[in-house]
Amino acid sequence: PTLEWYEQLKLEANDVGVIHTGGNFGHLVAWQAQIPQQLFDMGYPDYIVTDPDLDLSALPDDTLLRMRELWYDLPEKTYMYEQEEGDPFNGVKFSVKDKIGLGIRTDDVPTDALFFQQAELRYKNQPYFHDLQLAPVDTTFAFYHHQRYQRVVIGGARMVAPYECRHLPYYLTAEDLNADWEFRQYLDKANHASTAKKIADGLKIF
Repeated sequence: PTLEWYEQLKLEANDVGVIHTGGNFGHLVAWQAQIPQQLFDMGYPDYIVTDPDLDLSALPDDTLLRMRELWYDLPEKTYMYEQEEGDPFNGVKFSVKDKIGLGIRTDDVPTDALFFQQAELRYKNQPYFHDLQLAPVDTTFAFYHHQRYQRVVIGGARMVAPYECRHLPYYLTAEDLNADWEFRQYLDKANHASTAKKIADGLKIF
């Protein structure tokens, strides 16, 4: 379904380009293909990178503008992520302006979900700073500036409601997984850079 949607986009929108990489290169493919650098060379220093498995339907219409405003208006700030022992980011210092990410909704995740990460609940306990929660962002959906081109690792800070998305794999139950051919294909092809793949293979996340 995702590939079919990309093909439809090409037919329906003149200002949308679809780049075929010829394979699955993982969550860092935008940088590996130097797409942000190409955009910068064309005069566009700001860009968004997102995972494809998000529900963005409840986001306000001004979401992208708000992300941009936050990045440009924020002062430089680093923060120490402090959580329970064993958390891989415990004691790590992050820079807020590395990226501005969407918040991730967690209040409606089923209790029998297979791939939900408990770390998301810990992120919700982090302090706030200028309408952001000081919790790190991966590649779910985030605003970047070319100034931080080399810093594509986990970092930045998260927006709060109503600027929250749903991370769809978090909602999958065993029954859902049986019916979801596309996600089963993803698990079959993914490596252990994927947390869902680790969980599916019975490995520890942290």
